[in-house]
Amino acid sequence: MEWYNILALSLSALALMGSCFTYFVHDKKLKKQQTLLNDLQIKKLQREIKDDELVEIRPTLVNVNKSMHTSQVTGALLIKNYGRSEATDVEIRAFIKDGMYSHYNEKQRVIKSFLPGQYDEIPVDWGFGANTIEVWIGWNDISGKRYFKTYSLPLY
Repeated sequence: MEWYNILALSLSALALMGSCFTYFVHDKKLKKQQTLLNDLQIKKLQREIKDDELVEIRPTLVNVNKSMHTSQVTGALLIKNYGRSEATDVEIRAFIKDGMYSHYNEKQRVIKSFLPGQYDEIPVDWGFGANTIEVWIGWNDISGKRYFKTYSLPLY
């Protein structure tokens, strides 16, 4: 065998070893990236499932009229489920707060099932001056866990 055949065979073997090395290194990197991508997709799905179970109930005051002469407050308290899941046994209590004193002229409502996007209006017609309406909302989510939130809504 001549020297140039030996050199050609050596270079071919070296090229084959180099390509095998590159293949295995890249394959290892790709498998690591695939594992990372799978983990991220699982976390995203878990977050979406958790978001789908989320109930977010918020009050808003609409059409509020506050008479300067009689201190009459009228309007409506709009309660809406902004979440993606149904709330059950929703209990709503609203009362006005004037300075240091809480006037428990309470408006109450109980809703058995409150679907996503559903809203309910509670008429507001208190006969004395008020600065703030306090709204207490309690509900159960899909898992049966009870949640409570309190809101302070200014009237001016």
